Amino acid sequence: MAFAAAGSSKGTAAATFHAFTSRRSAALLLLFCALVFPSNGGGGSGHHWGPLLVSASNNVAWASMRNMPYAVGESSSGILMGGNGDPLLVVVGYNNKDKNTASKATMVLDINANYWTVRSQRPFPGGHHMAAVTLRNKMYLIGGLDGGTSRTLQIYDPIADIWSLGAPPSFTAGAGAAVNINDAIFYCGGINNGDQKRGIPLTTCAKYDVLSNLWLSMKPMPHAVHHASMGTDGKLVYVFGGRNSTGNNGYSPVNFTQIYDPDNDLWTASNNNKSTIQSSSVVPASVPVSRGGMGPAVFIRGRFFILGGEVKCGGTWLGGCPNPTYNLTKGGIFNRIDSYDPGSNTWFRVPQGMMVPVHGSYPVLGPAPNSPPGADPVVYVCGGGDKADWSAITTCSYMRVL
Repeated sequence: MAFAAAGSSKGTAAATFHAFTSRRSAALLLLFCALVFPSNGGGGSGHHWGPLLVSASNNVAWASMRNMPYAVGESSSGILMGGNGDPLLVVVGYNNKDKNTASKATMVLDINANYWTVRSQRPFPGGHHMAAVTLRNKMYLIGGLDGGTSRTLQIYDPIADIWSLGAPPSFTAGAGAAVNINDAIFYCGGINNGDQKRGIPLTTCAKYDVLSNLWLSMKPMPHAVHHASMGTDGKLVYVFGGRNSTGNNGYSPVNFTQIYDPDNDLWTASNNNKSTIQSSSVVPASVPVSRGGMGPAVFIRGRFFILGGEVKCGGTWLGGCPNPTYNLTKGGIFNRIDSYDPGSNTWFRVPQGMMVPVHGSYPVLGPAPNSPPGADPVVYVCGGGDKADWSAITTCSYMRVL
Protein backbone atom coordinates (compact mmCIF):
# COMPACT_ATOMS: atom_id res chain seq x y z
CA MET A 1 0.00 0.00 0.00
CA ALA A 2 1.19 3.49 -0.79
CA PHE A 3 1.68 5.99 1.99
CA ALA A 4 1.51 9.72 1.21
CA ALA A 5 3.96 11.72 3.30
CA ALA A 6 2.68 14.87 4.93
CA GLY A 7 6.04 16.57 5.30
CA SER A 8 9.48 16.62 3.76
CA SER A 9 11.38 15.48 6.84
CA LYS A 10 10.87 14.01 10.27
CA GLY A 11 11.20 16.22 13.29
CA THR A 12 10.47 16.58 16.94
CA ALA A 13 7.47 18.29 18.45
CA ALA A 14 7.65 22.04 18.49
CA ALA A 15 8.99 23.25 21.79
CA THR A 16 6.82 26.34 21.91
CA PHE A 17 4.96 26.23 25.20
CA HIS A 18 2.82 29.10 26.36
CA ALA A 19 3.40 30.86 29.68
CA PHE A 20 0.34 31.01 31.88
CA THR A 21 -1.01 32.16 35.19
CA SER A 22 1.01 31.19 38.26
CA ARG A 23 -0.38 28.80 40.85
CA ARG A 24 -0.58 31.63 43.39
CA SER A 25 -2.61 33.78 40.98
CA ALA A 26 -4.90 30.85 40.23
CA ALA A 27 -5.40 30.23 43.93
CA LEU A 28 -6.38 33.87 44.50
CA LEU A 29 -8.76 33.66 41.55
CA LEU A 30 -10.26 30.49 43.03
CA LEU A 31 -11.03 32.34 46.26
CA PHE A 32 -12.54 35.28 44.39
CA CYS A 33 -14.71 33.11 42.16
CA ALA A 34 -15.90 31.01 45.08
CA LEU A 35 -17.19 34.16 46.74
CA VAL A 36 -18.70 35.78 43.67
CA PHE A 37 -20.07 32.75 41.84
CA PRO A 38 -21.55 30.21 44.25
CA SER A 39 -21.80 26.65 43.01
CA ASN A 40 -25.10 25.59 41.50
CA GLY A 41 -25.89 21.91 41.12
CA GLY A 42 -29.11 22.46 39.17
CA GLY A 43 -29.62 21.31 35.62
CA GLY A 44 -31.55 21.90 32.46
CA SER A 45 -31.06 23.81 29.26
CA GLY A 46 -30.53 27.53 28.99
CA HIS A 47 -28.79 29.99 31.25
CA HIS A 48 -26.56 28.54 33.97
CA TRP A 49 -24.54 30.82 36.26
CA GLY A 50 -22.31 28.41 38.12
CA PRO A 51 -20.12 26.96 39.26
CA LEU A 52 -17.36 29.17 37.89
CA LEU A 53 -14.56 28.06 40.21
CA VAL A 54 -10.92 28.06 39.17
CA SER A 55 -8.67 25.35 40.52
CA ALA A 56 -5.01 26.10 41.19
CA SER A 57 -4.19 22.49 40.36
CA ASN A 58 -5.69 22.66 36.88
CA ASN A 59 -3.27 24.95 35.05
CA VAL A 60 -2.40 23.71 31.59
CA ALA A 61 0.20 24.36 28.90
CA TRP A 62 -0.02 23.79 25.16
CA ALA A 63 2.52 22.68 22.56
CA SER A 64 2.27 22.47 18.76
CA MET A 65 2.64 19.42 16.55
CA ARG A 66 3.08 19.39 12.79
CA ASN A 67 -0.10 20.43 10.96
CA MET A 68 -2.26 17.69 9.49
CA PRO A 69 -2.02 16.94 5.74
CA TYR A 70 -5.65 18.04 5.23
CA ALA A 71 -8.02 20.32 7.08
CA VAL A 72 -10.91 18.42 8.67
CA GLY A 73 -13.63 19.17 11.16
CA GLU A 74 -16.44 17.11 12.72
CA SER A 75 -13.66 14.61 13.26
CA SER A 76 -12.91 11.40 15.13
CA SER A 77 -9.54 10.48 16.64
CA GLY A 78 -7.79 7.69 18.51
CA ILE A 79 -4.42 6.74 19.96
CA LEU A 80 -2.99 3.42 18.71
CA MET A 81 0.41 1.71 18.57
CA GLY A 82 2.46 1.09 15.45
CA GLY A 83 4.33 -2.08 14.58
CA ASN A 84 7.47 -0.75 16.26
CA GLY A 85 5.58 0.08 19.44
CA ASP A 86 5.59 3.83 18.82
CA PRO A 87 2.36 5.75 19.57
CA LEU A 88 0.16 6.82 16.66
CA LEU A 89 -2.64 9.39 16.48
CA VAL A 90 -5.33 8.54 13.91
CA VAL A 91 -7.63 11.33 12.66
CA VAL A 92 -10.54 11.17 10.21
CA GLY A 93 -13.03 13.93 9.54
CA TYR A 94 -14.82 16.11 7.03
CA ASN A 95 -14.15 19.13 4.85
CA ASN A 96 -17.18 20.45 2.96
CA LYS A 97 -14.87 22.14 0.44
CA ASP A 98 -12.70 19.06 -0.16
CA LYS A 99 -15.04 16.09 -0.08
CA ASN A 100 -13.01 13.87 -2.39
CA THR A 101 -9.66 14.03 -0.61
CA ALA A 102 -9.69 15.49 2.90
CA SER A 103 -13.06 13.98 3.82
CA LYS A 104 -11.90 10.50 2.83
CA ALA A 105 -8.40 10.53 4.30
CA THR A 106 -7.16 8.40 7.17
CA MET A 107 -4.40 10.59 8.62
CA VAL A 108 -1.90 8.99 10.99
CA LEU A 109 0.62 10.93 13.08
CA ASP A 110 3.75 9.17 14.31
CA ILE A 111 3.82 11.05 17.61
CA ASN A 112 7.50 10.57 18.41
CA ALA A 113 8.66 11.49 14.91
CA ASN A 114 6.03 14.24 14.51
CA TYR A 115 5.33 13.01 10.99
CA TRP A 116 2.01 12.42 9.22
CA THR A 117 1.11 9.79 6.63
CA VAL A 118 -2.15 9.15 4.79
CA ARG A 119 -3.21 5.53 4.92
CA SER A 120 -5.94 3.26 3.59
CA GLN A 121 -9.44 4.61 3.08
CA ARG A 122 -12.26 3.55 5.38
CA PRO A 123 -15.23 1.54 4.03
CA PHE A 124 -17.67 4.46 4.32
CA PRO A 125 -15.59 7.52 3.38
CA GLY A 126 -17.08 10.97 3.58
CA GLY A 127 -18.97 10.34 6.81
CA HIS A 128 -18.52 12.59 9.82
CA HIS A 129 -19.80 13.07 13.39
CA MET A 130 -18.73 9.48 14.12
CA ALA A 131 -18.23 8.33 17.70
CA ALA A 132 -14.80 6.79 18.21
CA VAL A 133 -13.26 4.37 20.71
CA THR A 134 -9.88 2.65 20.76
CA LEU A 135 -9.21 -0.68 22.47
CA ARG A 136 -7.08 -3.75 21.82
CA ASN A 137 -5.10 -1.52 19.45
CA LYS A 138 -7.99 -0.97 17.09
CA MET A 139 -10.08 2.11 16.41
CA TYR A 140 -13.86 1.74 16.30
CA LEU A 141 -15.97 4.33 14.44
CA ILE A 142 -19.66 4.14 15.33
CA GLY A 143 -22.55 5.72 13.45
CA GLY A 144 -22.22 9.11 11.76
CA LEU A 145 -23.77 11.60 9.41
CA ASP A 146 -23.55 11.34 5.61
CA GLY A 147 -21.68 8.74 3.59
CA GLY A 148 -24.02 5.92 4.63
CA THR A 149 -22.43 5.82 8.10
CA SER A 150 -25.46 6.15 10.36
CA ARG A 151 -25.70 2.44 11.13
CA THR A 152 -22.14 1.27 10.67
CA LEU A 153 -19.25 0.08 12.81
CA GLN A 154 -15.93 0.68 11.03
CA ILE A 155 -12.79 -0.83 12.57
CA TYR A 156 -9.19 0.19 11.83
CA ASP A 157 -6.13 -2.01 12.41
CA PRO A 158 -3.01 0.21 12.29
CA ILE A 159 -0.52 -2.69 12.04
CA ALA A 160 -2.12 -4.16 8.92
CA ASP A 161 -3.43 -0.75 7.75
CA ILE A 162 -6.80 -2.39 7.08
CA TRP A 163 -10.36 -1.21 7.73
CA SER A 164 -13.08 -3.76 8.37
CA LEU A 165 -16.72 -3.78 9.44
CA GLY A 166 -18.21 -4.97 12.72
CA ALA A 167 -21.81 -5.74 13.58
CA PRO A 168 -23.95 -2.68 12.82
CA PRO A 169 -25.22 -0.77 15.87
CA SER A 170 -28.68 -1.64 17.12
CA PHE A 171 -29.93 1.89 16.38
CA THR A 172 -29.32 4.37 13.58
CA ALA A 173 -27.80 7.73 14.47
CA GLY A 174 -25.10 10.31 13.92
CA ALA A 175 -23.41 12.72 16.36
CA GLY A 176 -23.68 10.16 19.15
CA ALA A 177 -20.99 9.50 21.75
CA ALA A 178 -19.08 6.44 22.95
CA VAL A 179 -16.56 5.21 25.52
CA ASN A 180 -15.23 1.82 26.48
CA ILE A 181 -14.83 0.13 29.84
CA ASN A 182 -12.74 -3.02 29.48
CA ASP A 183 -14.05 -4.84 26.40
CA ALA A 184 -17.46 -3.16 26.30
CA ILE A 185 -18.27 -0.05 24.26
CA PHE A 186 -21.12 2.14 25.49
CA TYR A 187 -22.78 4.15 22.72
CA CYS A 188 -25.50 6.74 23.39
CA GLY A 189 -27.60 9.48 21.87
CA GLY A 190 -27.24 11.26 18.56
CA ILE A 191 -29.56 12.44 15.81
CA ASN A 192 -32.18 9.82 14.92
CA ASN A 193 -31.52 8.10 11.58
CA GLY A 194 -28.72 10.59 10.91
CA ASP A 195 -31.38 12.92 9.51
CA GLN A 196 -29.72 16.33 9.61
CA LYS A 197 -32.95 18.23 8.99
CA ARG A 198 -35.67 16.36 10.89
CA GLY A 199 -33.88 13.85 13.11
CA ILE A 200 -34.86 14.11 16.76
CA PRO A 201 -32.32 13.80 19.61
CA LEU A 202 -32.14 10.33 21.11
CA THR A 203 -32.04 8.88 24.60
CA THR A 204 -31.20 5.48 23.10
CA CYS A 205 -28.08 3.61 24.22
CA ALA A 206 -26.52 0.25 23.38
CA LYS A 207 -23.53 -1.75 24.58
CA TYR A 208 -21.17 -3.48 22.15
CA ASP A 209 -19.27 -6.55 23.31
CA VAL A 210 -16.02 -6.46 21.36
CA LEU A 211 -15.13 -10.11 21.95
CA SER A 212 -18.48 -11.49 20.72
CA ASN A 213 -19.18 -8.76 18.12
CA LEU A 214 -22.68 -8.37 19.56
CA TRP A 215 -24.76 -5.33 20.49
CA LEU A 216 -26.61 -5.60 23.80
CA SER A 217 -29.43 -3.56 25.29
CA MET A 218 -28.96 -1.00 28.09
CA LYS A 219 -31.18 1.60 29.70
CA PRO A 220 -31.68 4.84 27.75
CA MET A 221 -30.35 8.15 29.01
CA PRO A 222 -32.65 10.35 31.08
CA HIS A 223 -32.17 13.26 28.65
CA ALA A 224 -32.05 13.08 24.84
CA VAL A 225 -28.89 14.68 23.47
CA HIS A 226 -26.64 14.79 20.45
CA HIS A 227 -23.19 16.42 20.12
CA ALA A 228 -22.57 15.54 23.79
CA SER A 229 -19.23 14.97 25.50
CA MET A 230 -18.79 11.46 26.92
CA GLY A 231 -16.04 10.11 29.15
CA THR A 232 -15.28 7.44 31.73
CA ASP A 233 -13.23 7.04 34.87
CA GLY A 234 -13.00 3.32 34.19
CA LYS A 235 -16.06 2.51 36.30
CA LEU A 236 -18.90 4.84 35.31
CA VAL A 237 -19.97 6.51 32.06
CA TYR A 238 -20.39 10.30 32.08
CA VAL A 239 -22.30 12.34 29.47
CA PHE A 240 -21.85 16.12 29.59
CA GLY A 241 -23.91 18.76 27.78
CA GLY A 242 -24.82 18.45 24.13
CA ARG A 243 -27.95 19.66 22.36
CA ASN A 244 -31.59 18.62 22.26
CA SER A 245 -32.49 20.38 19.01
CA THR A 246 -34.04 18.68 16.01
CA GLY A 247 -31.49 18.12 13.25
CA ASN A 248 -27.82 19.01 12.96
CA ASN A 249 -27.49 22.60 14.15
CA GLY A 250 -26.08 24.70 16.98
CA TYR A 251 -29.40 25.54 18.63
CA SER A 252 -30.75 24.33 21.98
CA PRO A 253 -27.55 23.63 23.92
CA VAL A 254 -28.06 21.89 27.27
CA ASN A 255 -25.99 21.60 30.43
CA PHE A 256 -27.06 18.17 31.72
CA THR A 257 -24.60 15.89 33.47
CA GLN A 258 -25.72 12.26 33.08
CA ILE A 259 -23.96 9.36 34.80
CA TYR A 260 -24.42 5.66 34.02
CA ASP A 261 -23.56 2.77 36.32
CA PRO A 262 -22.93 -0.30 34.10
CA ASP A 263 -22.97 -2.75 37.01
CA ASN A 264 -26.55 -1.82 37.91
CA ASP A 265 -27.78 -0.50 34.54
CA LEU A 266 -28.86 2.76 36.21
CA TRP A 267 -28.62 6.44 35.27
CA THR A 268 -28.32 9.51 37.48
CA ALA A 269 -28.75 12.98 36.01
CA SER A 270 -28.95 16.66 36.79
CA ASN A 271 -32.39 18.25 36.49
CA ASN A 272 -33.73 15.06 38.04
CA ASN A 273 -37.14 13.78 36.99
CA LYS A 274 -37.75 11.01 39.48
CA SER A 275 -40.60 9.53 37.45
CA THR A 276 -38.20 8.56 34.67
CA ILE A 277 -34.76 8.49 36.27
CA GLN A 278 -33.47 5.80 38.59
CA SER A 279 -30.75 7.55 40.56
CA SER A 280 -28.79 7.82 43.76
CA SER A 281 -29.44 10.55 46.30
CA VAL A 282 -26.69 12.76 44.80
CA VAL A 283 -27.71 14.95 41.86
CA PRO A 284 -24.76 15.51 39.50
CA ALA A 285 -23.67 19.12 39.12
CA SER A 286 -24.60 20.58 35.74
CA VAL A 287 -22.06 21.71 33.16
CA PRO A 288 -21.19 25.38 33.82
CA VAL A 289 -22.20 26.62 30.35
CA SER A 290 -24.64 24.83 28.03
CA ARG A 291 -22.95 23.77 24.82
CA GLY A 292 -22.27 20.95 22.37
CA GLY A 293 -19.59 19.93 19.91
CA MET A 294 -16.78 19.54 22.47
CA GLY A 295 -15.79 15.99 21.54
CA PRO A 296 -14.95 13.46 24.28
CA ALA A 297 -14.45 14.34 27.94
CA VAL A 298 -10.88 13.37 28.79
CA PHE A 299 -10.21 11.89 32.25
CA ILE A 300 -6.83 12.77 33.73
CA ARG A 301 -5.58 13.21 37.30
CA GLY A 302 -8.98 12.25 38.68
CA ARG A 303 -10.91 14.88 36.70
CA PHE A 304 -12.76 15.20 33.42
CA PHE A 305 -11.82 17.99 31.02
CA ILE A 306 -14.19 19.28 28.31
CA LEU A 307 -12.70 21.60 25.73
CA GLY A 308 -14.17 24.18 23.37
CA GLY A 309 -17.55 23.64 21.73
CA GLU A 310 -19.90 25.82 19.73
CA VAL A 311 -23.27 27.53 19.78
CA LYS A 312 -25.45 29.30 17.21
CA CYS A 313 -24.69 33.00 17.55
CA GLY A 314 -27.85 34.95 18.29
CA GLY A 315 -29.91 31.77 18.39
CA THR A 316 -29.74 30.91 22.10
CA TRP A 317 -29.82 32.57 25.52
CA LEU A 318 -26.12 33.44 25.03
CA GLY A 319 -27.13 36.12 22.56
CA GLY A 320 -24.78 37.43 19.90
CA CYS A 321 -21.09 36.68 19.47
CA PRO A 322 -18.64 37.40 20.93
CA ASN A 323 -19.62 36.97 24.56
CA PRO A 324 -16.56 37.46 26.81
CA THR A 325 -18.49 36.45 29.93
CA TYR A 326 -18.53 32.86 28.69
CA ASN A 327 -15.37 33.03 26.54
CA LEU A 328 -17.41 32.79 23.35
CA THR A 329 -15.51 34.03 20.29
CA LYS A 330 -16.99 36.07 17.46
CA GLY A 331 -17.12 32.87 15.43
CA GLY A 332 -19.38 31.12 17.94
CA ILE A 333 -16.64 28.93 19.45
CA PHE A 334 -15.98 28.58 23.19
CA ASN A 335 -12.40 29.34 24.16
CA ARG A 336 -12.77 27.65 27.52
CA ILE A 337 -11.89 24.45 29.36
CA ASP A 338 -14.06 23.17 32.19
CA SER A 339 -13.05 20.42 34.59
CA TYR A 340 -15.33 18.14 36.62
CA ASP A 341 -14.25 16.38 39.80
CA PRO A 342 -16.58 13.39 40.26
CA GLY A 343 -15.35 12.85 43.81
CA SER A 344 -16.59 16.24 45.02
CA ASN A 345 -19.28 16.65 42.31
CA THR A 346 -17.78 20.06 41.52
CA TRP A 347 -16.94 21.92 38.33
CA PHE A 348 -13.80 24.01 38.01
CA ARG A 349 -12.78 26.58 35.44
CA VAL A 350 -9.31 26.04 33.97
CA PRO A 351 -7.52 29.44 33.97
CA GLN A 352 -6.17 29.03 30.44
CA GLY A 353 -8.19 28.57 27.30
CA MET A 354 -7.30 26.57 24.24
CA MET A 355 -4.33 27.08 21.94
CA VAL A 356 -6.85 27.29 19.08
CA PRO A 357 -10.54 27.48 20.08
CA VAL A 358 -12.41 24.77 18.15
CA HIS A 359 -15.53 22.67 17.95
CA GLY A 360 -15.90 19.38 16.15
CA SER A 361 -12.49 18.16 17.23
CA TYR A 362 -11.94 14.89 19.10
CA PRO A 363 -9.65 15.29 22.14
CA VAL A 364 -7.85 12.08 23.09
CA LEU A 365 -5.42 11.10 25.81
CA GLY A 366 -2.00 9.81 24.78
CA PRO A 367 1.73 9.94 25.53
CA ALA A 368 3.67 13.15 24.92
CA PRO A 369 6.25 12.95 22.12
CA ASN A 370 9.26 10.87 23.16
CA SER A 371 8.07 10.71 26.75
CA PRO A 372 9.58 8.14 29.13
CA PRO A 373 7.53 5.22 30.46
CA GLY A 374 5.24 6.26 33.28
CA ALA A 375 5.17 9.93 32.30
CA ASP A 376 1.88 11.80 32.58
CA PRO A 377 -0.20 11.59 29.39
CA VAL A 378 -1.30 14.65 27.42
CA VAL A 379 -4.45 15.58 25.51
CA TYR A 380 -4.22 15.79 21.70
CA VAL A 381 -6.57 18.20 19.91
CA CYS A 382 -6.16 18.06 16.13
CA GLY A 383 -8.44 19.51 13.48
CA GLY A 384 -11.93 20.77 14.17
CA GLY A 385 -13.59 24.01 13.16
CA ASP A 386 -12.57 27.51 14.22
CA LYS A 387 -16.01 28.98 13.57
CA ALA A 388 -19.52 27.66 14.04
CA ASP A 389 -21.21 25.46 11.45
CA TRP A 390 -18.96 23.99 8.74
CA SER A 391 -15.29 24.85 9.10
CA ALA A 392 -12.04 22.91 9.16
CA ILE A 393 -8.40 23.51 10.14
CA THR A 394 -5.12 21.61 9.96
CA THR A 395 -3.83 22.66 13.39
CA CYS A 396 -2.66 19.91 15.74
CA SER A 397 -1.56 20.50 19.34
CA TYR A 398 -1.48 18.86 22.73
CA MET A 399 -2.36 20.02 26.23
CA ARG A 400 -0.40 19.13 29.32
CA VAL A 401 -2.10 19.37 32.73
CA LEU A 402 0.42 20.97 35.10
